[in-house]
Amino acid sequence: MRKVALIANTRMNTGADTLRPGTSGRVWPHLLAGLVLGAVFLLAPTVAFAGDRGGFGDSTARWKRAANFASDRTFGIELKRRQSIGAKRARRRRPSEPGPVPASHPDQLLVAFSLRASEDDIDQIAAAHDLTRVEDITIALLDQRIVKFKVPPDQRKRLIAALSEDDRIERVQPNHLYVLGGSQASQYALEKLNVDEVHKHADGTDIRIALLDSGVNQRHPVFGGLQIEQFDATDGNTEKQDDHGTAVASLIAAQTGMKGLVPNADLLSARTFTYSGRWRRMVGETYFLLQGLDWAVLKGARVFNMSFAGPKDGLMHAALEATLKTDAVIVAAAGNNGRKAAPAYPAAYKGVIAVTATDRRNRLYRHANRGKYILVAAPGVNILSAAGQEGYSRKSGTSMAAAHVTGIVALMMQSAPDVKPKTIAEQLAATASDLGKEGHDSSFGYGMINPVALVAPPSLTN
Repeated sequence: MRKVALIANTRMNTGADTLRPGTSGRVWPHLLAGLVLGAVFLLAPTVAFAGDRGGFGDSTARWKRAANFASDRTFGIELKRRQSIGAKRARRRRPSEPGPVPASHPDQLLVAFSLRASEDDIDQIAAAHDLTRVEDITIALLDQRIVKFKVPPDQRKRLIAALSEDDRIERVQPNHLYVLGGSQASQYALEKLNVDEVHKHADGTDIRIALLDSGVNQRHPVFGGLQIEQFDATDGNTEKQDDHGTAVASLIAAQTGMKGLVPNADLLSARTFTYSGRWRRMVGETYFLLQGLDWAVLKGARVFNMSFAGPKDGLMHAALEATLKTDAVIVAAAGNNGRKAAPAYPAAYKGVIAVTATDRRNRLYRHANRGKYILVAAPGVNILSAAGQEGYSRKSGTSMAAAHVTGIVALMMQSAPDVKPKTIAEQLAATASDLGKEGHDSSFGYGMINPVALVAPPSLTN
């Protein structure tokens, strides 16, 4: 402090700026400069002390750099903290990713009984094997009563073997699970399929089409007031809906906003898929699908769209064979599990028309299954379809391709009312435009469907 005071006094008493009455206006700038200089000297010991401790010494530049570094570091830490909080909030807002779905419910069995089986027989079997009875249905297609039992997952395999030995039981199997095919531009498919020309010859009148899917939002404006008879096999299992069924239905039966393949569609919708919180996606099961199929057959459906995939299923196979005997045609999606995936059912069952998907340039959908069971290809990539309450989206998958073939088959059936399902499949194959290796191959089947050749005169004959 003595050093600072001496310098200040020396500065104040030099030259013409010595403090005198009447000269205060000229003194204030010098006084201010002296105060600033004094402050610098006051800080000098502190800076030196910091330097002695390995700090910044007497280098002002180094001090400034260090101060800035400290500020940047603090800001960086705060920024990272805020980013972390933001990421956590975003994760909370982001919907859960769908989980992998197993081949069947791990804790359920379906047991098929003859309609002549008594309640006492069923109760005795349940008691003998410690089974918990959940519910049951009657399937007219199979002439059987299907009872759903809850079982311990670790005992399921043993119980299947044991129940199979009981003469009162016609079949016992897991309750298999299925998933809908499709992911989240114009209607290029209609141009590729030359639909305007096809509609000169057929509009789908009197051909009833059934969808086994996640249900249809009939109030969507795309349907223009079209009456769609609906059945819910899930008994309103969940309020959560899915656009898949509405999207598939719009490709077949759209009236306004976009163009459907079947202008005068007669559509049945069986809701056989419901949202599963366990797997965080829409899932169908054998128990629901059997009911939907049975209802649609009794309603006189001629064409069935099955845009889903799952494992081999004895009960479903038997029900589908019974459906084919009614001279109905079943169209199914080939599956979206990639090149090395196992065959997808129901598409891989004999007698079912398995459809794969292509894009605008006739390239195979990259997620499509491959296999000898694939019959034909149809547009299925970036397909405009109805979504939500009144919106639209673009979807990709073999589901979309199957919907296109379903619509064309309905038009074929109208143009040749007596045609048999086997003939329809043969004509689809014979008229297809080859896309892959010459002849049938495991990627494209026989190739892209050719609706004009299928619907325009001369009519199909058996």
